[in-house]
Amino acid sequence: MANIKLEVIVRNKTNRHNGKQFKTYATKLKDGKWCEVRFTRDVTELPVAYSELICESENVNFDRRNKYPICWIKGVVSIKQLERPVEDMTQYFEEVNE
Repeated sequence: MANIKLEVIVRNKTNRHNGKQFKTYATKLKDGKWCEVRFTRDVTELPVAYSELICESENVNFDRRNKYPICWIKGVVSIKQLERPVEDMTQYFEEVNE
């Protein structure tokens, strides 16, 4: 049972239909692409900010059936909140050269 370390960012988004706020989670994969992170109902403690998650490898699954992959997490061993400098905005936006 190997452990997997994921750096997860938390983003607040607004529902287009009813205007309510909700949280989304994402992590960066080895190839540099972003992957959406979702948690099953078994996970009671969720990250509230930029965090490092330690999960057992059997509790992490990747769903590649859709256009964009989704990382499903069934269990978390520990959550450690990380500090991210505000200057590092590359985690949220991609650079556009016009």
